[in-house]
Amino acid sequence: MTQFELDILAKKGRSEAENGMFPSELLEQVKDRRKRKWLFDSIFSAQYREITTQMSETEKLRRGKLLSVEMAFEHYMKSVRIFRFNAALLVAIGIIMITLELVRPMNGLAFGMITLIESTVVIAVSLNQVYIRKYGLLLFNALVASSIIEIAFFQFPLPVLYGSDLEVTSRLEGFWQIFNGLSPFLYIAAKFGILISMAFSSDRVRKFIQRKQDYERTGE
Repeated sequence: MTQFELDILAKKGRSEAENGMFPSELLEQVKDRRKRKWLFDSIFSAQYREITTQMSETEKLRRGKLLSVEMAFEHYMKSVRIFRFNAALLVAIGIIMITLELVRPMNGLAFGMITLIESTVVIAVSLNQVYIRKYGLLLFNALVASSIIEIAFFQFPLPVLYGSDLEVTSRLEGFWQIFNGLSPFLYIAAKFGILISMAFSSDRVRKFIQRKQDYERTGE
């Protein structure tokens, strides 16, 4: 984004700020964190954020909340990136499970297809930050429900290797036995890790929305 474009956004942002709004939609357009910081400082000058004893309690509260919503916004932007990373991770897991099924038939096809469906939904939501704000928590709940149904109906994936496949050199035999025994749980651990990540991200999105609304209410 060029400096000219940033100047235009800064002008629009100052107009929104004067009307008591937090210009999150404008800030979201700037992906580079340093440029986004410059834009924020251009919209909310240091003088505007300064708290003095001459101010009313309402104005002091409002300026204090500005710092809170700024921090929440940066956490929200990180959550957007985490949503998209998790979508890519789900795609990778789904492809791996289906590939393993093609190479060595087990019961990985169902797990792979379910994961790819989940990844499609996450991608559809994460491509639009408005959707993340609206449906982030709903998406997390849907993934939890999907995981519960997945385990209830299909339980765990089978080990990657068959018994005959474990007859390798004696030095590697122990390693492959451990890997084979843990392989079903690696899938579950990866999905569980994604759910935890989505939980934290959804909570950060919720907090940003809450603090943004709280900040804007003080300007009414």
